[in-house]
Amino acid sequence: MDEVDTSVVKSLIVELEYLLNNNKVRCNLQGQVLLKEIFKLWRSVMNIFKKTYMVKLIIDLFLGCVACGYMAFYLRLESRILTYSALIPHYMLVAIISLLAAELIWRLPLRAWRCTGIPDLVALLKVMIFFGVAVSGLCFMRGASFRIPRSIPLINTFLAMLALGGCRILFRLYFEHCGYKRNIPAVEPKNILIVGA
Repeated sequence: MDEVDTSVVKSLIVELEYLLNNNKVRCNLQGQVLLKEIFKLWRSVMNIFKKTYMVKLIIDLFLGCVACGYMAFYLRLESRILTYSALIPHYMLVAIISLLAAELIWRLPLRAWRCTGIPDLVALLKVMIFFGVAVSGLCFMRGASFRIPRSIPLINTFLAMLALGGCRILFRLYFEHCGYKRNIPAVEPKNILIVGA
């Protein structure tokens, strides 16, 4: 989609939001809620294409699906991992699609890692629950041709939760201890006397 089409779509969405918020469009309450959620999802998808958000998304997909996926296969199968070597790429594809959908639904890449707190970790927990259920369900639905041990999606989910949460916490700790020192020039402290109150 080129720039002209994107600007037309953005202007249409802004116009529809205005009409919806000012009760110019008549629809039931569920329809209004659904349209507002669609608008939120569209805005988050359009924001994902920014450079910093793409980097966060790629880091999450690599850590959560590729690295933790291989680690889950290794932890579960150890020496028998070669017998499942043909299924590992298919499992990675299912895991990447599931994690991408979950991150877009909960807008995880749009959250600032340097300010990671409890709400961000709760959102990550929701994403990981969705990820685990989706991967398990999709692996089960693929049938007899895609037989992997059922514990692998669960192990992958727990490892991904630790990896993604740990990555965010480490980034915050680094930013708190080292990030401010680079940005703020050294200022000599002054004595202050506060009078009143």
